[in-house]
Amino acid sequence: MIAALLASIWPYLIAAGGAIAALLGVYVTGRKSGADKARAKAEKQRADDLTTAKETRDEVDRTSDDDVSKRLQRWQRD
Repeated sequence: MIAALLASIWPYLIAAGGAIAALLGVYVTGRKSGADKARAKAEKQRADDLTTAKETRDEVDRTSDDDVSKRLQRWQRD
């Protein structure tokens, strides 16, 4: 009796296990893809920030000391 019941349910159990494994695979792949995109976005932002910082440093280096002092006065309190 139990053997006959198990024999008739067995294909459905295998199919359900396969479906769960497939869904788990899709989930893990999606998480990895999202993490890779976030990492790439952060690296691009970091590169942009470094470029902006270098441009600012170069601009300040080209500017005379008096002009730098005048620009800094906007940001300093008396």
